[in-house]
Amino acid sequence: MNIQLVCTDIISLISDYTYDYNYNLINKESFKKVKQMGISHFWKEKYNNHLIGFNLKHLILKGDYNWKYECSRIKKFQRWNLFTQTTLLDKILILSNCALKEIPKELGNLINLQQLYLNNNQLKEIPKELGNFINLQQLWIQNNQLKEIPKELGNLINLQELHLENNQLKEIPKELGKMLNLKILHLENNQLKEIPKELVNLLNLEYLCLENNQLKDLSKELGNFLNFKFLQLEITN
Repeated sequence: MNIQLVCTDIISLISDYTYDYNYNLINKESFKKVKQMGISHFWKEKYNNHLIGFNLKHLILKGDYNWKYECSRIKKFQRWNLFTQTTLLDKILILSNCALKEIPKELGNLINLQQLYLNNNQLKEIPKELGNFINLQQLWIQNNQLKEIPKELGNLINLQELHLENNQLKEIPKELGKMLNLKILHLENNQLKEIPKELVNLLNLEYLCLENNQLKDLSKELGNFLNFKFLQLEITN
């Protein structure tokens, strides 16, 4: 059975009919594979068409996903209009003060971005796909409601400035220690009780702000930072 030759709008119906009435006519294992392929293709095409309708073909995800879930997710997102002017060549994207409650993972396709502004929104999480921004130099996510950040942000090896202040972070992933070009790191006004020792690998770090957290003794960790020009810190007794 050639899935590509079947109209995607009736694949699901054909599969259900075959399963209900003719399951004894074919090998059951083969049928399951064909049905799974058909349904996946059906939802993938619906996913593609939804983004194409917003002129966002360049944001379409590639790879192995649950396309029914992804299709449902993107249909719930109501702010695709914010991305209609984006291109794969964009170096700056400003989404500040947009009342965003989520960031679609499709944003990770804009791998040429050098500056990304997500500050002053209502974000509670950010997708791990933001770790795809290998050319990113500045990332502003302050003044949101983040409780955690994905470890994949450690892949941003060219990042020089990171703003995570004024969130609800209780910890930061040790993978941030891979950001070897980071010079400025803002973590103030969160709920941090410690910082990972791996941050001492940030040999180019010059500015670190940690005030208004729940930090205790950091003397050992801080002694290993070599290039500090400015440190703002408040210790909780």
